[in-house]
Amino acid sequence: MLNIIRSVNRMLNLEDELDLDDIYLMYLTCAFETAWNKKNKSPWCSVFSTETVGGLEFAEDLKYYYRDGYGYEVSYKQACRMLGDVMSHFENKSEYPKATVYFTHSGTLLKLLAHLGLYKDEERLKHTHYSNNSHQWRVSKIDAFGSNLAFVLYKCPSKYKLAVFHQETLMRLPNGEEFTDFNKFKKLYKSSSNECAFEEMCSIA
Repeated sequence: MLNIIRSVNRMLNLEDELDLDDIYLMYLTCAFETAWNKKNKSPWCSVFSTETVGGLEFAEDLKYYYRDGYGYEVSYKQACRMLGDVMSHFENKSEYPKATVYFTHSGTLLKLLAHLGLYKDEERLKHTHYSNNSHQWRVSKIDAFGSNLAFVLYKCPSKYKLAVFHQETLMRLPNGEEFTDFNKFKKLYKSSSNECAFEEMCSIA
């Protein structure tokens, strides 16, 4: 991060040097303005090199890995209530409408992705992994604007199959299957419906 701070300050050559918080705010402004208007380059992006952007992206990956992802079990286990609600909806198919839609914040979505075991790296993500640049937990890709997650239940001749789509892409679940038997899905995530101590987790000081 020191290299990033030096690089940006060298580029701007201001009388008073910027700190990391200033630079991160500039980076976010660059990202948001680029998303809003791809045709015109945001002036805030001009101070960042490709290497600098890569470093800031990785820092953001680390931040949300430990805030909402696999860094701490208590973070992503909070999504048990949401997944339990999905199971309840499908188990009581006749009592519910054809579709149920929820809208939420990015942190909630990241928790649910981690609870499902998606985008999980073999090793715990650390600052030392920046050099190999091969990690799956990339917030700019898995938690972009308009992110969506869909659970679809298919009625097959002899059983029900369930599929999970993230960003309209069919996902492979931790059991290695894309279209998995609904009973297998319930066993895979049984803790979400049977052992969801949501209030207890949220009361931890």
